[in-house]
Amino acid sequence: MSCAGTTANFPVTVDYATADVTATNGVDYVGVTNTLPFAAGEKVKLFTVPILNDALKEPSRSFRLDPEQSDGWRRSGRCQNGPR
Repeated sequence: MSCAGTTANFPVTVDYATADVTATNGVDYVGVTNTLPFAAGEKVKLFTVPILNDALKEPSRSFRLDPEQSDGWRRSGRCQNGPR
C-alpha cells in the first residue's frame, strides 16, 4: 500500500480489508483485515495475503484491497489529501 502523491510529515494509519472480486475468501485466499501504521515521511508498506492452492485448473482469480475509513486515512483527527 502506498500514499501516492503525498508525503505526510506525521504518522498516519490506514485500516484495510480484502474483498472478493473473482477469488473467494476461504477458497482461493485467506481474507485479511488490519491496520498499517506509516511513520512520518514513509510512503510504502508491504503486507501479506495468504493464497490457497486448491490444485484445480482455474482461470486467474482476483481480490481487491479496500480502505476501511471513508477517507482512507486517520491521524489524531484527519489526514488531508489521503488516497481513496
